[in-house]
Amino acid sequence: MTGPSVHVALFVLLCGCDDRLFNAPHGDDTSGGEGFCAVRGIFEAQCDSCHSPAAGPLGDLDLVTDPHAAIVDRPSATVPGAILVAPGDPDGSLLYRKTAATQGADEGSPMPMGSGLGSGDLATVRTWITEGATEACNEPVDTSGSDGYHPDGWSAPAVHGLAAKTQSQPCTTCHGQDLGGGSVGVSCDTCHIPTPGWRTTCTYCHGGVDTTTGAPPEDIDDMATASETSFPPHTAHVTADLALPYDCTACHRKPTDALTGGHVFLGDATAGRAEVDFSGGRSSTGAYADGTCSNLYCHGSGQGNDGRVTRGAGAMTCASCHAGPTSGQAAWEGMSGEHAGHLEDGRTCADCHGPTTADSRTITGPALHVDGDADVTLPAGITRSGATCNGTCHGEEHVGRDWD
Repeated sequence: MTGPSVHVALFVLLCGCDDRLFNAPHGDDTSGGEGFCAVRGIFEAQCDSCHSPAAGPLGDLDLVTDPHAAIVDRPSATVPGAILVAPGDPDGSLLYRKTAATQGADEGSPMPMGSGLGSGDLATVRTWITEGATEACNEPVDTSGSDGYHPDGWSAPAVHGLAAKTQSQPCTTCHGQDLGGGSVGVSCDTCHIPTPGWRTTCTYCHGGVDTTTGAPPEDIDDMATASETSFPPHTAHVTADLALPYDCTACHRKPTDALTGGHVFLGDATAGRAEVDFSGGRSSTGAYADGTCSNLYCHGSGQGNDGRVTRGAGAMTCASCHAGPTSGQAAWEGMSGEHAGHLEDGRTCADCHGPTTADSRTITGPALHVDGDADVTLPAGITRSGATCNGTCHGEEHVGRDWD
């Protein structure tokens, strides 16, 4: 599944998913160098994939273009009154509090997401701030002695996952255009094959937040709190409530397995972002832009592709899409046929759509709602032929009565 801001987290040498952002193994310092070089190294390893021009940047924080100017003596864009880095005062610096996971209840989540920095990197940041947070910089010296491309510990699930999801590494260069092994002879299956069905099990990489189906999934940055994910209404769309659960195909191109073309790396033109594609669902002509879905059959009047809804619009009611029993005459006039006249005379939705709603306010037959069919079931004593009614209903004789 590819949901807003959702891709399968796959990378060569993966050994399990549902990971968190790159943290220094065992709290070791992986930044190298001294002064601001060391801090910048931490940003590059653990922060730049989200806080960069290419990524948005998340929280309006760009740690790539000019990281020193972006944080020192600068107010936070997300926490009013907080200073990102106050020279000489690490505990008074929001950036330090979040990387140390000591931020206040109203200051968001630790950064990197999960538990903040490891102890070694955290000490580097604290020392830099304590000593004045200058831009003085001594480039790191590589003393690892490793002749591998990736740093030690890269194969651990908690290390490589985010780089795979954001596609920040050109994995296909070494591991092949199909991630089948390439010049190094290491493929995704090399490590994953002991897990049967890993390629077709969405939750293996996406995780299941509210449900065990993998929908809604975690965000690409591993945000797993459903209310804070890119598209909180996922759950309402995949559970039976106002309609039957929708498959991922209603709003996305659904891969047959993790390495389907266009899903991650392999022909994916929008790295790090989920593509919305309504062509496989009820609203095949729909469009999505900046959190708003439009030109929909869903969320519409039922008379065409006139639906429109914005993320964060809140819980849906009858009147959110079409006029409801208490909407009033002006709204009823916009409904089809003789709806306005019947509602004005005191008729209810349940009179003609009983299997769908028994009380005209709640949906009791999800299978009959938002299904492209009016599902008319008339009361005893009256029949419907095409668009005309015959018989007696609500005390009135109908003989070839035309609905339109």
